[in-house]
Amino acid sequence: DFKTPAEEYEYYKNKYPEDNAVITNYWRKLNIRKVADSIQVLMEQYQEILILDNALQWAKDKSYSSSFSKLEEIEAYTLLPEKKKYKKIPVEEFKRAFDTNTFVFYDDSETISYNYPQLVEGAKIVTKQTTSIRDPHMIGQFFFLSYIPTASVKYEIITDDDIQINHGIYNKELIDVEILFEKNENNGTVVYAYSGKSLPKVENDTGGPSYSYLSPSIYNTVASYKDVSGKEVK
Repeated sequence: DFKTPAEEYEYYKNKYPEDNAVITNYWRKLNIRKVADSIQVLMEQYQEILILDNALQWAKDKSYSSSFSKLEEIEAYTLLPEKKKYKKIPVEEFKRAFDTNTFVFYDDSETISYNYPQLVEGAKIVTKQTTSIRDPHMIGQFFFLSYIPTASVKYEIITDDDIQINHGIYNKELIDVEILFEKNENNGTVVYAYSGKSLPKVENDTGGPSYSYLSPSIYNTVASYKDVSGKEVK
């Protein structure tokens, strides 16, 4: 823990002198639950980035929504450093536009654009998002690394205890940092949690392999669940 924003800034500035930002906290939580005889997936996500240099580079950001993964809630704000704490300054305007592609006959994906206010070195930019994933076959991958260093990352999957989850873990050998795993069961609920500390950034060269080859990742699928009659559904 840091006593002041200045102390936190100096620590990461010295630790990552070649980088202009660091992800100080990133977590994603998947709630996979039964509703009647179907599966519903709700994804919550939080990302906090500390700006070390070139603050204006981080002013603009985007989030995305579609009929498959509908963005239900979004909050974004700047944490402006003061002497003893950060001052929260919320983003006031979110601009929505359909993200059309010329090679798609109909594209229902939507882009939500916004700007973080009053950015300076030592400030943080924060986003909180809640997304409903309409098709449980399309949960997608979780990547542990980014193009800037990550101080702390956590990925949680919360399910009913009669929902079976497949865990596909890829590229763990790419980093010399342990990704911790724990499983807890309590009152009909199972929580799977993956976490990592002080993770390096992805080094990406022009013409090199894609991001999925460069970062450790997890790909989860729902293997089966029991319906209201107790019958197993694959």
